[in-house]
Amino acid sequence: MDEIGFSELDRTSAALEAANVGVWDWNIATGELVWDDTIARLHGIDPAAFDGTMEMFFARVHPDDQAALQTAIAAALEHAGRFLTEFRVVGADATRWIQGRGAVVTDDAGAPVRMLGIGLDTTELRSAHERAGRSIELASDGLALIDADWRIAYVNPEAMRVLGATAHDLVGRDVREVFPDAVGTVAWSEFRAALHDQQQTEFEVFYPPLGAWFELRVLPAPDGLTVFFRNIDARRAADAERAELVDDLTAALARGERLQQITVELADALNVSQVAAIVQRQARAALDTYFAVVGLVDTASGTVRFQPSDAIPEDFAEVWNDIPLTRRVPVTEVTRRGMAAFYETRAELLEEYPDLAEVVALVGNAAFATMPLVAGGRVMGVLSVSWPTERQISRADRDFLATIAAQCAQAIERAELFEHERTVARTLQRAILPELLPAFASLQFVGRYLPAEVGIDVGGDWYDAFPLSDGTVALVVGDVTGHGLDAAATMAQLRNMLRAYAFGGAGPAEAMRRLDEVLVTTGSDQYATCLYATFDPTSRRITWSNAGHHAPVIVDPDGTARAMVMRHDPLLGFGGEHSEIHGFLEPGTRLVMFTDGLIERRSSTIDEGLERLVGALDGRTPEDLEEMGDQIIRATSADVLREDDLCLLLVALEV
Repeated sequence: MDEIGFSELDRTSAALEAANVGVWDWNIATGELVWDDTIARLHGIDPAAFDGTMEMFFARVHPDDQAALQTAIAAALEHAGRFLTEFRVVGADATRWIQGRGAVVTDDAGAPVRMLGIGLDTTELRSAHERAGRSIELASDGLALIDADWRIAYVNPEAMRVLGATAHDLVGRDVREVFPDAVGTVAWSEFRAALHDQQQTEFEVFYPPLGAWFELRVLPAPDGLTVFFRNIDARRAADAERAELVDDLTAALARGERLQQITVELADALNVSQVAAIVQRQARAALDTYFAVVGLVDTASGTVRFQPSDAIPEDFAEVWNDIPLTRRVPVTEVTRRGMAAFYETRAELLEEYPDLAEVVALVGNAAFATMPLVAGGRVMGVLSVSWPTERQISRADRDFLATIAAQCAQAIERAELFEHERTVARTLQRAILPELLPAFASLQFVGRYLPAEVGIDVGGDWYDAFPLSDGTVALVVGDVTGHGLDAAATMAQLRNMLRAYAFGGAGPAEAMRRLDEVLVTTGSDQYATCLYATFDPTSRRITWSNAGHHAPVIVDPDGTARAMVMRHDPLLGFGGEHSEIHGFLEPGTRLVMFTDGLIERRSSTIDEGLERLVGALDGRTPEDLEEMGDQIIRATSADVLREDDLCLLLVALEV
């Protein structure tokens, strides 16, 4: 087109005319309004007939749209800015929609002098918009259109309902003025970023003035933003409720697993101390308490006596160990009433028990729970827990504590019965063993008996040492197979018969033969191992007979330890020949006779146990025989749950 002489203005005018866009110029001072031909035609006026007044212009504007148009123009003049609006014009043939855009031109002082703008026919677009608008008007989401100058151009009914405002309150106003609390927030940053980057975004935000959460979807365009939003309080509440339910279920499962674990551990607890340690540790781990302690009623002393706990500060334990039942405090009140006590704040506790202010200050706790330990219809003690901060002790927490307390009480009842029966069994066992070992000028004796750490049955292990009429001394260790009263009775019979045969002059082999004959001929189903020796302190001659028992360990005068190599005859009760072995012991020799509980372990073989015993003695044997016995027990039983009784007879020859 340059070739036919069009100027730049000509090209612009031609482009506007081709696009059916008209241009107008309003002189604010004189009131003169200048239209080009296109905009005159858009308003249904012959260009030659337009008189250049705003009155003629507004005469063509639909009466329902005049007020809004005047408001938009007035706002632009007031702020020396722009306006964008749509209005209807009434022509001779039809009603058209016109989109008007205008901008204020100011003088050097900033006063408005002119307003320039354009107008274009948007009738067809408006028809499409109206169809879309009907959908928008009925949309369940709020919708707001915001122009590039941050002015609200449109809000749908749902937006007005949610925001509690009318179109008059919102449309045409700067969004920063309408929603000042949003400026500087995440929402404002997201709006700016969307407009700048022209990238769609979605986010959730809490708006304090409305006290509600909203989900926003922002669709940018070069001329502004389309913002969809909805209140999501109900959804978030449902999500929170579901999350709480999931948390509760997760906690319930975890506590169920914890209770199962407690049940398994308590099943293996052998005494009250072990029960208390398990319950205290598990309760602290499950409820995140400051401490958890078990206190038992001691009727003899008239107190509630707390079991040891690493979690209790020493200074607290000193003043809070044995609590007289006559003192009015939660633990004694719970034992009297048999009912749990809960205090969710320090103030609640001190209101009922003001005398505890000093103790509470010492420990620094703020929430408390005390459960009775009830078994067999009696309150045997309490489980007391506390937390460092005030808290709501939920129903789930209370039920969990009640379950732990019930398990604890039952386990303590079992442990007390177990300990009582073990005490009876140990008393019976020790009553059978010799109270005193003989005294010789050239010999020393030390005997040890240790019961198994599992089970309560009395065993069949024994040791013995006694002088004979010919000046020799008899040395015996034996073990009846099995446990229980039958084994103990058989052991007592064998011990007494062996003494009788020895006092009657029978040598070791003969004594073994007679014991074996008794078990065989009486039809006993009991068997026994036995190592019997006679030692002459004068000649230092020793004669052995071994009925299937472990050979002794010898510690030579130079400190060398070794297991004797010895023939094993059949066990007593199997029948068979019994022989004797003769030898001499040097002065300073130490003799270690034992039953299999000393060297047997599930995790190792008998040979390995014997090597462990020899290794503990080789070159490290103490002078004191009692100390030697302690050393042997430590070396063979440390960190191992003893599953069988053991007897130990130590003999030392003076140098």
